[in-house]
Amino acid sequence: MRHEHIIKGDNILLRPLNENDLETLMNWRNKDKIREWFLNNRVITKEEQIVWFERYISNNDDMMFIIEDTTLNLPIGVVALYNIDNTRNIAEFGRLMIGEEIARGKSIGYKASKLICHFAFSTLNMNEVYLSVLANNTPAINIYEKVGFKGTCNYIINDKDLIMMNIVR
Repeated sequence: MRHEHIIKGDNILLRPLNENDLETLMNWRNKDKIREWFLNNRVITKEEQIVWFERYISNNDDMMFIIEDTTLNLPIGVVALYNIDNTRNIAEFGRLMIGEEIARGKSIGYKASKLICHFAFSTLNMNEVYLSVLANNTPAINIYEKVGFKGTCNYIINDKDLIMMNIVR
């Protein structure tokens, strides 16, 4: 979904994903250390990324943000809200990845997660934000718990153990 929302935080900025970001996004997504944490963890092609982007911009319930480090003036990752349901006032959080090695270990994943949840509650008027995470992705789970997400259930998809978590306003 094309949107114009810009969210400012402590040394980071969340800005709309645009077509110029696609190659960078694909390169981040295809890194072994990143894609291992996705349900679909195979390497994606440029053509697949373009098809995905075309679907994304025509979808009215999906908001992707590029995370920029304002001290480095550099795009460093991505985060999203999707499956946005304005009838039930809920949205799914995900696609969080810090793609640039220079930005890892600096609490940027936490800061971006906190910012986008605040945005979901204050700007989009959501009552709940939920997510699914691989049960063995301890670093991500630690970030989500620090933001305030709580585990609600465990389940299995494609022989992978997942945890459903949520945070409510």
